[in-house]
Amino acid sequence: MNSSTGAPHPTTHDLAVLCAAEIFGSDSVEISGVTHNSLQVESGVLFAALPGAKTHGARFVESAIAQDVAAVLTDSEGWAICGALCEEAGIPVLVVQNPRGQLGAICLTVYGKPPVKLIGITGTNGKTTTAYMVMQGMRSAGIPVGMIGTLATYIGDTQIPSARTTPEAPDLFNLLLRMYQAGVEVVVMEVSSIAIAEHRIDGLIFDVVGFTNLSHDHLDYHGDMETYFQEKCKLFEPARSSQGIVCVGDTWGSRLCDIAQIPIQSVNLIQRGEQVTSDADWVGVRTNAGNLAVLHNGIEEIVFDVESPGLANAWNALLAVAILSAAGWRPQLTAAAIGESSVPGRGELVSSHMGVRIYVDYAHSPDAIEAFLSDLRSGATGRVITVIGAGGDRDASKRTLMGHVSAKLSDVVIITDDNPRSENPAEIRQSLVIGAQADNSAIVEEIGDRRAAISRAVEIARSGDCIAVLGKGHEDHIDVGGARIPFHDSTVIRELVARA
Repeated sequence: MNSSTGAPHPTTHDLAVLCAAEIFGSDSVEISGVTHNSLQVESGVLFAALPGAKTHGARFVESAIAQDVAAVLTDSEGWAICGALCEEAGIPVLVVQNPRGQLGAICLTVYGKPPVKLIGITGTNGKTTTAYMVMQGMRSAGIPVGMIGTLATYIGDTQIPSARTTPEAPDLFNLLLRMYQAGVEVVVMEVSSIAIAEHRIDGLIFDVVGFTNLSHDHLDYHGDMETYFQEKCKLFEPARSSQGIVCVGDTWGSRLCDIAQIPIQSVNLIQRGEQVTSDADWVGVRTNAGNLAVLHNGIEEIVFDVESPGLANAWNALLAVAILSAAGWRPQLTAAAIGESSVPGRGELVSSHMGVRIYVDYAHSPDAIEAFLSDLRSGATGRVITVIGAGGDRDASKRTLMGHVSAKLSDVVIITDDNPRSENPAEIRQSLVIGAQADNSAIVEEIGDRRAAISRAVEIARSGDCIAVLGKGHEDHIDVGGARIPFHDSTVIRELVARA
């Protein structure tokens, strides 16, 4: 029986009809679960043998058969690899053109609609912080809440590691069922554009979705900004969501409000002293001290403090208030907890030793870097010293601009390594150096070793200066050629400051 609905398990015939698959072997095998990981196969489970960047999942079918797999879903290439083996073992195989694209519908049929309220948050920057704020707001209101995101997954108060921002559909449906069984009533989820494009959220309908912003990132995957934007827009369709909350701080948000196919409430932020002329549904009025007044349809709802520094966090907090209100919880219940939220590696003040404030932030796109450093610059009494690198095997087109923005808003920029992965670290750094030196307003240094780069920043800083260590945020390793070398910015900073 389906553990969510109590309905009978679907058969291979049912699933073949659902996704118009050609079926080889028995069409009457019952399916009680789905996985794309051969190590998670057990009796009754359908193994999705998917094409991958490095190898085809069909090459792991032999292992799945050894674990008593019930059936296999794959494409024609996968059938050519594993078909004879499955026929010999008597394992039915469903063959479709795009098996990953069918997983959401299959999971929905096998597991049923997840019996929890779903809140999704998308955008280039701010997804993680906003998700944490929404989670903390719900906790303060006494709601059993779970979260799925970049930093971690929470099942109530229990934290488990996250492998990626948004899991593949089988993992996602299994996780939501696990959360429901643990007593969770609401799940907050970061939804990446790649997850939308790769059908990981297919089969889910979110009760509320939020949009933070859109800026230059992931173009190695999407190709251009318009394609990137259109992928985000798919979350704001009736097949995926019931209502949306959209920040209109950029033209992309304004466009989304115009073309979204679900009911939308808009969100805008202004500085204290500016005339409240915004026609947004939600307006936040912010002071430099971090105080935020929230107006809904022109009526002030609440005033609260946002403890995390920066304009970006004021946007995140305002969006979190609006999302929670749309989900049924008024700002008076949630705003204080939203304002007190802190997220590891997101605008994190790691040290204020000897009058030098040192921050760690995950900013790794030009717009995110500009937003963070602009706020740091506005509150600094001394110099801004920035340590920045760029990840390998990711959008290379943004690197020069990252260097340029860093130099424009800093007095000293130290170019270092991030996660070079399979690329030459020196070539990555050179792209940033070119961008940084083009500005001619900052001292630019290049130190490949990240610990040495942070050490140099601490060494040259004097009272009143601010240091921003950007790009890696919460990450606890550096990926060099596939080797994961332990490294955590905040930990290294604390070690260096203790020795200073």
